[in-house]
Order: sequence, then C-alpha cells, then structure tokens
Amino acid sequence: MVKAVDEAARRWSWEVRALGVSLQLLHTLDACQKDTHAGLVLQGPLPVVLLYRPVARWALRRLVAVSAHPRRG
Repeated sequence: MVKAVDEAARRWSWEVRALGVSLQLLHTLDACQKDTHAGLVLQGPLPVVLLYRPVARWALRRLVAVSAHPRRG
C-alpha cells in the first residue's frame, strides 16, 4: 500500500504486509550532474530486511536498466 508521495522531492513510500510482518520502503530519485541515482531504504524486522534486500536490489537495478534503455514502439 502506498503511504506517501512527494513529487517535488521525487520520493515515495509504501508498506508491504505479509504473514503478520510489515516492511516499510522508501524509494528515492536524486538528480546528479549527468544522471539520476535511484535509492531504496528498507525498514522492518532485521531477518525480513536481510532476506528482501537482495531481491529489492535486483528489482531496482533491473528497473533502472530498463529505464535507461526505453523500448521503442
């Protein structure tokens, strides 16, 4: 569930709940000189964060790679 969106700051947060566990995610986009850096902050029980972190990193890298090379129709 999306919790908050700050379009001006290019940040949004959402929450995932499953099996009685809650995980808070904060996505960020920060403009740099030549590109944009995408980030993710995870908050929740340490074992869940440690298990989800590699999956989130893979998904974020894949999303950024796809965004860098948009499909042409």
